[in-house]
Amino acid sequence: MSTSHRVEPAESEHRQNEANHLGNLGNVHLQLGAYQEAIQHHEAAICIGRELGDRQTLAHHIGNLGVAHFELGHHDDAERCCREALQLAREAHDRRVEAKQLWSLGNLALAKNQLDSALTHYQEALEIMRAISYPQGESTQLGNMALVLRKQGEFTEAREHYQQALDISRRLGDQQNEAIWLAE
Repeated sequence: MSTSHRVEPAESEHRQNEANHLGNLGNVHLQLGAYQEAIQHHEAAICIGRELGDRQTLAHHIGNLGVAHFELGHHDDAERCCREALQLAREAHDRRVEAKQLWSLGNLALAKNQLDSALTHYQEALEIMRAISYPQGESTQLGNMALVLRKQGEFTEAREHYQQALDISRRLGDQQNEAIWLAE
């Protein structure tokens, strides 16, 4: 007789829903700036994801855990989370989460003033955003790249990237990002 616990399909679905709800609570706490609470909820969701062996769930929640660590200034923890989530997303063939983690790695590199690395990560994320037809993400990556290019003194190229980001935002009717790109 085996003593290992096998997760039955109905229980598995219940646990998956529980992980999703915990992750949603974590995201609410992220939005509220309650980063320690976000960490607690995402860690609980990660435990369930590991129990279920669900790479996609793990990639998503580990990535969000990385965001909370980034906001707290725990850049080493954030980078560890992003890299693990990136690998899991690639294994699960989840291109959107893969792009999100490259974007996060770009943000980390930018925070450390590693401009070439930031630009590379944003470019990789942009290529995926285009491949999966995610124009909002494409606009954001173009804006991120423009910011880096501006910091590098590449003003003409930065302006071109801002213009592309602005054009996409206008096409989408995204007035919030349109205002951001106009302000830049």
